[in-house]
Amino acid sequence: MRQERTISGVEAVTFGGPGTLRVVQAETESLALTASHSVLPQLQSRVAGKVLHLGVARGPVTPIGLMRQAVTWDLGVRELQRLVMTGSGSIVLPDLDMDELVVELQGSGGIRFAHLTADRLLVKLSGSGAISLAGDVESQQVRITGSGSYEAMHLVSDYGSIAVAGSGTADVAVNDDLDVRIAGDGKVNYSGFPEITKQISGPGKLTRIRRPAAHRSS
Repeated sequence: MRQERTISGVEAVTFGGPGTLRVVQAETESLALTASHSVLPQLQSRVAGKVLHLGVARGPVTPIGLMRQAVTWDLGVRELQRLVMTGSGSIVLPDLDMDELVVELQGSGGIRFAHLTADRLLVKLSGSGAISLAGDVESQQVRITGSGSYEAMHLVSDYGSIAVAGSGTADVAVNDDLDVRIAGDGKVNYSGFPEITKQISGPGKLTRIRRPAAHRSS
């Protein structure tokens, strides 16, 4: 069952699942949920202070089975300055063009940007989740705590600042300047020929690799 909901004035999104959130940049804001008739009343969508909160409606107990339901959230936004995800769901963004974007992932979920264009990208990744990106940004600043992965070999940037604490991994493509700080057994793989500044404590590794060929869909 598909249900349309009214939203307005959104500049940031927090998503707690369940299911998959699909975000598209559009001239008009919109939100539609697809789920079973019994699940829809338990899903919340509320805007507070320009932040759209998506997830399970608050209650004394969240049924475990609810978080396993097949739910699709289709969101259209004009602006997106901040994207926060908690839990084990997924977020897909086919094409996004912003001046600055902050992305936070907490938990074991996944976020995928098929094509991102931005001047500045800031990423905070905690837990065991994964963020994958392609596109073009001027600078990217990434902070990883835990065992998560940041897969951005197809996101071309001029400047990069990568910090890994724990066993996380980051794959980046940087042209000019790359600052890397690793504490623990984390790994940073990079392509390009940037000037490197590094500080590594523990068995962590910084490795230059050849950028893989871009995937071509048939």
